[in-house]
Amino acid sequence: SNKYLYTTDTTVVAHWSANINVIILINGSEKTTLKGYTDSYVRLPLNTQERENFVFSGWSTLNGGSVEYLDGDLYKMTAIPSTTLYAVWADYSGYVKISTPEDLKAIDGTKNYYLANDINLNGSIWYGIDTLSKNCVFDGCNHTVYNFQLSIKSPLSSGFTYIDSDWY
Repeated sequence: SNKYLYTTDTTVVAHWSANINVIILINGSEKTTLKGYTDSYVRLPLNTQERENFVFSGWSTLNGGSVEYLDGDLYKMTAIPSTTLYAVWADYSGYVKISTPEDLKAIDGTKNYYLANDINLNGSIWYGIDTLSKNCVFDGCNHTVYNFQLSIKSPLSSGFTYIDSDWY
């Protein structure tokens, strides 16, 4: 509400920013709308939704598209008045979900497995997985197993780690 009195010819230029909405869709239904202005940044929310036999991979501007943004990424608002971001899910049908230390210890190495979340082993001794076959897949899905001691009785050659086509 500033008032100016101009006593000579003056050019005044107004600068406008458009209001922008980013609509977040998870499993086909709207979960949240982020609001901002042209050329501003908003942090994408962390996905807390789950789908049976699927792992959340990130966000796409195309329905059925590939991952363009990850959880927590900064998203630059553009001059488009509204953008929709779609959840991208990786299909893990046929895999065994590992979400607890008990699940991890029960691995028999004859199936395909995926980590559904980070697992804290609370400093326990890890004996490795001696029975993993080379046809077994263990996908960490960007999660980790942490806070454990590796037993000297079960060296890394137990088949727990696969690097460059060789088992260690």
